[in-house]
Amino acid sequence: MEQHNIKRLLKAGLLGLTGLMVLVTLISFLLPSEVHGRRGIVIQSGSEPIRAQLTGFYNWKNWHPQCIAHTDSIRFFNAGFATAGSTCRINLPGNKPVVYKMVKDDSLFVIFTEKMGNQPEVEHTITFAVDSATHGTYVDWKFIAPVKWYPWEKFAGIFTETITAPGYEAALANLKKFVEGN
Repeated sequence: MEQHNIKRLLKAGLLGLTGLMVLVTLISFLLPSEVHGRRGIVIQSGSEPIRAQLTGFYNWKNWHPQCIAHTDSIRFFNAGFATAGSTCRINLPGNKPVVYKMVKDDSLFVIFTEKMGNQPEVEHTITFAVDSATHGTYVDWKFIAPVKWYPWEKFAGIFTETITAPGYEAALANLKKFVEGN
């Protein structure tokens, strides 16, 4: 009799767990397959010095937090001024190489992609606009990161923008400090 109750309990538990997994998977299909983030800052400078810092991958050591943190050990490959289609590979210590590819470079915006290891490629768009109120340049950094279809990836995507935002804010603040200081 007791063995029968244990089997019923196990059956109910497995059925409940399976139902929960199916429910979580179905809910994850309703979540977006891309994470969007955006940060901006006004820099008291024309757009050309800003553009030079963004398109010259080697210049990232002047303002990008990851590059500043590893100045002595970072290795750039093909890191000159980027043109559409050119790539830059940055070997950060302890990490897989990060590959940046310039997609489009214009006087008003820069688009590049970032790929780390087997993670999906993240697209970054940085636009420049004259801010007439402050007589500076408004720099807007937008990113789009694809999310895999797995439920845990979709749910993690909810927090991606919140987790990565401080890095973008630090990068923009450093860019502002460097460009305004030169």
